[in-house]
Amino acid sequence: MGLSMSRFPVAILGPGRVGAAVGAALVQSGWPVVACAARSAAASADSAAFIGGSCAPVTASDLGAALVASMDPSAEGGVAGLLLVCVPDPVVAGASSSDALGTAVLEGESWVMAHTAGALTASVLGTPAGSPLLGSMHPSQTFSDRERGQILLPGVSWGLETDSDDARSAMEALVGAMGGRPRSVAAADKTLYHAGCVLAGNALVALMDAASSAQGGDPFVALEALRPLAEGALDSAARLGPEAALTGPVARGDAALVAEHMAALAAARPDLVDTYRALSKRALDVARRAGLDEAAADAVERALEIG
Repeated sequence: MGLSMSRFPVAILGPGRVGAAVGAALVQSGWPVVACAARSAAASADSAAFIGGSCAPVTASDLGAALVASMDPSAEGGVAGLLLVCVPDPVVAGASSSDALGTAVLEGESWVMAHTAGALTASVLGTPAGSPLLGSMHPSQTFSDRERGQILLPGVSWGLETDSDDARSAMEALVGAMGGRPRSVAAADKTLYHAGCVLAGNALVALMDAASSAQGGDPFVALEALRPLAEGALDSAARLGPEAALTGPVARGDAALVAEHMAALAAARPDLVDTYRALSKRALDVARRAGLDEAAADAVERALEIG
C-alpha cells in the first residue's frame, strides 16, 4: 500500500542533535522517516537506531535514492517526499551540491528540500538537481542533546519560510505531526527573526549565568534557587505582555535601590556591571511604556550611570 499524501516520506541529511530529535519525533507520530545520512557509517547507524521506525542508515550519495524508493508513484498532487537538511549553518549552502540531493529524484515528482537553519533563507540551497521546492523550517528551541530535544519538541514554534504553497503545506504537516506550531517568516526577516531567537534562548543562558554569579556560592544551588523566579517571569511576560509583567526596582522607580545594586556589583563583581546596566535600561524602556512617572524614570536612569 502506498504512502498517503499526508504521510509522504522524509529523509534526513545530518541527523545530529536537531535532525535526530526531529526524526524520532516524526516516527513517534507515525510519519515515515525512511533514511538518514551522517558524516560516517557509524554515526548514520547510531542516528537511525535512535530515530527508529524504518529509518535506514545510508551514505549521503544514497540518500536521494532512498527517498525516491519510498515515494508513492500512484499518489496524485501534493508533495511526494521531503529531504530535510539539518547540517550546521556554515555548510547548508553546500548541501545541495551533493550527489545525494536531487540527482535520483524522479522527473515530474513534486518534492521538497528544506533546511533547519534559523538565519538562512531557503534560497541558500541554490538550484539543486531534481528541481525541488525549497523551504526552511527552524524550531525555536534549544537542543543540548537529541534525547532532550525530542522531549521538548511538542509545543515548539517553527519559523517556516518558502515561496511555495505546496512546500509550506508539507512543512506545516510535519510541524503539526510533532505537536508544534507553524509560524510564517518572510525571507527578508530571517536574520531579525533569528536574532530574536538568540536573545530568547542563548542570551537567557548568559543571563542566568550572570544572575547566579552575582549571588555567589555554588552556581548550581543559585541556579536552582533562581529557576522558579525566571520561569515565573517568563510565564507572566508571555501571558500578560512585558509592561504588565515587569516588577522590581526599575518598574517602581526605586532609583536608590538601583544605585545600591550598581555600587555592590562595582565593588564585588565589576564584570557584571555592564550587564546589569544594559538590561536595566531595557527594563526602564518597558517601565516607561507601562506609565512610570518620568521623574522617577529619569532618577533610575541616572542611577544606572553610576560606576
